[in-house]
Amino acid sequence: MMKKIICAILFLLSTGIGFAQTQKIAFEKYGVAEGLPEEYAIDALQDNKGFIWCATQNGVVKYDGYQFKVYKGVTGNKDSNKLQLKSALGGLLKAKDGKIWLGGSYPNGGIASFDPVSEKFRNYFAIENNP
Repeated sequence: MMKKIICAILFLLSTGIGFAQTQKIAFEKYGVAEGLPEEYAIDALQDNKGFIWCATQNGVVKYDGYQFKVYKGVTGNKDSNKLQLKSALGGLLKAKDGKIWLGGSYPNGGIASFDPVSEKFRNYFAIENNP
């Protein structure tokens, strides 16, 4: 009797799993044609306001669900409120205070933070010959 109950339970569980696999997941691909600076993103995160951020070789992208805003690094610019990293291939990190931190990659390296309240960047670079 116990074997019949266990077999019945296993049968019911297996049929539920079989039906669950037939569901299709809605997926949409975004690329250069939709506004990204390139097809490849190294990292992504969601900030406290719900925006999706993607780190790319050509800057960082903020997506609001409808359109992309691309922040490209401006090297040599003295405006410290602009992103000065050429690429964000070092990845992204969301801090407890809501700021987004970006890691630059070789050769210019460095890190930057984005304050979502002021919508300004702050850039940090190592001093040459000073580890």
